[in-house]
Amino acid sequence: MVLDQTAEPRRRLSAEDRRTAILEAAREVFARRGFHGGLTSEIASVAGCSEPMLYKHFPSKQALFAAVLEAAGEEMCLRVEVLTAQSDDPLRSLADVFHSLRKEPRVLEIMRLRMLAVTLVDDNPDIRAALETTANRMRKRVAKAVADQQAAGAVRPDVDPEQVAWLYFGIVISAGFRYAVYGDRAHKSFSQLPETLLTLLKTPASKEVSS
Repeated sequence: MVLDQTAEPRRRLSAEDRRTAILEAAREVFARRGFHGGLTSEIASVAGCSEPMLYKHFPSKQALFAAVLEAAGEEMCLRVEVLTAQSDDPLRSLADVFHSLRKEPRVLEIMRLRMLAVTLVDDNPDIRAALETTANRMRKRVAKAVADQQAAGAVRPDVDPEQVAWLYFGIVISAGFRYAVYGDRAHKSFSQLPETLLTLLKTPASKEVSS
């Protein structure tokens, strides 16, 4: 048998690169098949490694899922923070971030993963912790944006920044739900969600009409 001398040798991944490849594969498989339907054998195959190699990096399927949530949440938080950090109108920027990210299949996968994770919080403390960490970080960013805009006089003063942050978080969850149920048909209406919240925040409270 004649060996193909022109074939390039397969590059051996570093431990960090291998871990990243497994996380990427797991995100894709879990988002498509769910936690119970997402088999570690398929994840390993997509990542280009063996199951024993997968378990060298992650001691259990639950630990792998928690790590996927952490990585996805970190990615989303960093993107939001970078895009809003230098803006004169951070609330407008948050809405614009939503408009741009909602079009990306990767982001829609992350939304579905977070919805899936809610059903697993009672089974694994690592999954609960991963959800709490990223949710708290995102809410703090939104609450600060609201408070800064209140101080600038651009947002009505009678709203609680923390509650607005929860509303924004609810918009993200709502988008994930609508995409999961309605698929691509839901895309057209996604943009109305953050715009409606901005309208409510920037519209002065109506004065009571005296009888």
